[in-house]
Parts: sequence; structure tokens; C-alpha cells
Amino acid sequence: MVILLFCRQRSKPSLRWSTSSLSAHPKHDCLSHHHLQHLPQPDKRCKPYHREMAPAFSLPPMSLVRHSVGGTPCTTSTTGKSSFAHARAPYLNRFYQPAERRSTVSFTMCVPHCGRKSIRVAIPSKGDILAETKHLLSDVGIDVQIHNPRQYVASLKGLDVEVWLQRPADIVRKVRDGDVDLGIVGYDLVAEYGGDNHQVVPVHDRLGYGECRLAVGVPMEWDDCNDMSDFRRRGAGRTLRIATKYVNETKRFLEAHYVENYRLINMDGALEASTQMGTADCIIDLVSSGVTLRENLLKEIVGGTLLKSSMQLIGNREHLREESEFGARLRALSRELLERIEGYLLGRDNYNIIANIRGSSMVDVSRRLATQSNLRGVDGPTVSPVVPPADSDEGMYAISIVLPKEQLYSAIQQLRSVGGSGVTVIPVSFIFPQECKRWNTLLKSIGMSSVMEQAEKPEQVHL
Repeated sequence: MVILLFCRQRSKPSLRWSTSSLSAHPKHDCLSHHHLQHLPQPDKRCKPYHREMAPAFSLPPMSLVRHSVGGTPCTTSTTGKSSFAHARAPYLNRFYQPAERRSTVSFTMCVPHCGRKSIRVAIPSKGDILAETKHLLSDVGIDVQIHNPRQYVASLKGLDVEVWLQRPADIVRKVRDGDVDLGIVGYDLVAEYGGDNHQVVPVHDRLGYGECRLAVGVPMEWDDCNDMSDFRRRGAGRTLRIATKYVNETKRFLEAHYVENYRLINMDGALEASTQMGTADCIIDLVSSGVTLRENLLKEIVGGTLLKSSMQLIGNREHLREESEFGARLRALSRELLERIEGYLLGRDNYNIIANIRGSSMVDVSRRLATQSNLRGVDGPTVSPVVPPADSDEGMYAISIVLPKEQLYSAIQQLRSVGGSGVTVIPVSFIFPQECKRWNTLLKSIGMSSVMEQAEKPEQVHL
């Protein structure tokens, strides 16, 4: 079915709405006459507004509202019937601007993926998490370029990839529904909004920042509440009011601990203040250091941790397993991102020690190094001959060892004890093992073996 919308002309300050086709889909929510009746009315100088249509039509999930401002595309997404009804007006009102300020406007509904060729990656839109995400990507050789701070679209230098800056919770939803192919977000939100259809898969499950835990916080004045058994007894006499924004995880956790007498209060922020305001008896929220809890006279209890969270790289299962050119490019990009990040995380806490040592042969030097616990390196030390000084009767050998930074000083002491000299320490940027275990784990989780992946020979994506 077709909705006829108005089209504005440059010569008049009236509105122009482009024609948009919406296909029915029996699996998704419907948008009824009620929603269309509240669409903004066009200028009376335009042609009559055509409202004749079927009783209801289906709205694809995560439909995209697209428009163009001066040739720059912008996209806003909504989900389902109720979300569209509430989010519609602010987006459409943006189009009521003088003709000189806007050249083209279109209002389009798109099914996720829908044959698009560009790969979409979503990252957090603001705050410390955005800064740390950009820092990580920069460290692995990928620069995020945000051209306009007021827009929510960016790019990756040297890559034909769309980067969308989104609220963390929306990143999970959009990866789940297929509007975005890859995303960087915390595991706590993946657990809360990932859904039961297993469409969200971890590409890299621990990016090394955003470490926190989802935990129960009770008032310090509850002296008799120190573990989950005490917490359950607290709810035996009266209904516990629990403030949280993790409703799904909280329900699962309380059910597992047989806590039945409670009422959840959905709050988006400043949960710690709710107990002092009297709006809640306790909270379930993210905790990192615990300082904020203590400053608001709250405490954690034994067994009250729902989950431990850190930032993850996630992907859409169906898009990753597609046997198409798009799926091959997405897997190639995912693998390169995964291996770059994995290599960086393995290498960043290590040092490469280079030293000279005298010996009769390489075997002699290797045996002496093997007697020291911190001189074995990742896969054993590298020993190579060097030209000795002219007055030396013994051979001279150079050794190279990669080891964790916490073993640095003890390793230097051990090197000296076996005759090492001229010790040089160099930071390690990356360590690439012979096989990336996380990549093999991902292939298994989406139902593809490494043999199939090699046979497919996907197009290489160069970062």
C-alpha cells in the first residue's frame, strides 16, 4: 500500500513530502489510522492530503526515518507501533523550515539490511565510554572521524564503513534487529536487551575497559541484611521496592534466589538517591569502585552480584553468517577488527627485552637462560650470534625475550646473573598468536567452521 505525502517546491514556503511505500509484514506491530491522524498537517496551499488507505499496515522493526540536509544524510530509528507514535512528531517537525534552508526531504521506511551494501558499526555517542572507544580504535590503527559534533554519523579512516553514534541501549537493540551489523557496548546491556532469539553474538567479549558489575545495593542501616538469604527474609514481611533500569536481569536474578515479594521501580539514573528520597527500599545498579554507593549510605551484600560487565564488540548473527558478498565483507571486517584488538590487548602489557650475552655456543646460552624462570618468554627466547669485540675469546650472542611488564625487573636481574649486558627494553604494541581462538569461537557460534571460511575466500578489507 502507498501513503501519499506532500512535496515541497523551492518557489514556495510550503512543505514537500515524498511518496513512501510501506509493505505489510505479518510478524510486526501495526500502525493504525490513529497514528496517521496525528501526523503533522501540510500547508493548506498544497494539494489535498490523501488519507485513503487500508485499515492497518505493518511497520517493519527499527524502521528508519531518512532525510537529507544539504546533501548530508541523517537517520533516526524507531521501533514498533508505540515507539513510532511517540517519536514521530519531533522528527517530522524538523521539516517545517523555510524552503531556502532545506532542498530535499524524504520520509522512508526501510527493512533492516534490505540489500544495503554498506556495513554499519555503532559506537557510544557520548561520555567517557565514547572517548575510551575512540582511544582503543586509534591504538589498533583505526581512527574514528567525527566530522560534525551535532550529527550522529562518523567514518573510519580508510574504510567504506558507516559509523553511527548511538545510545548504548539502542546499540544492542539495533544490532539485534539488524539495523546495525557490529556494535561496541557493555555486556550488561547485551544481557538486558539482547533478547531470547540469540541474534546478538559476541565478536570480542572483553575489550579491556568499562569494567563494572551489576549488584544489589541496600541501605547501610539494614544491619541484619548482609547476604541474599537476609535479603529474601526482608521481603517476607512486606513488599520490597527495588529501583533499577535492568528490569529483565533483575527479574531473572530475583527468581533464581526465590525472592517473590517485591515491586520494581524503573528508573533511568541517579538510583542511589531513591532510597534517601523514600521512593525505593533498595537498588540494583552498576557498581565500579563502590564509592558512589558508600557516599549515598548504601552497601553491597554477599551473593548480590547479578553479573560482571565490560565493553564488548558484538555482531548480528544472521548478517555474519550470510552466504553473500555482503556477508563475506562483514566477516572479513569482523575478523580484522577482532585480530587487531586481540593482538593489541595481548601486547600492550608486555615488553621486549634485548640483551647481549657471552657464550661458547647458542645451545650454551639457551641452556643458561632456561635455568631462569622469567627468561623463557612467550615461546622461548630468541638467540642469534653477533660479531664479538676483537679482544674477546668467547662468542657473543643477542637474545630477545617478550614478557609481562610485572616481570620486567626480576627478568633484568636474572639476565645479569647469567652474564647479560647492554639490556634494552622496548614496549610491545601487538602480539599475534599463530591462531586467533576468538575468531574460531565466533565461527562456531554462528555455525560456520574455519574450513568453510577459508574455502569462501572473502574479499579483504584493508584498515
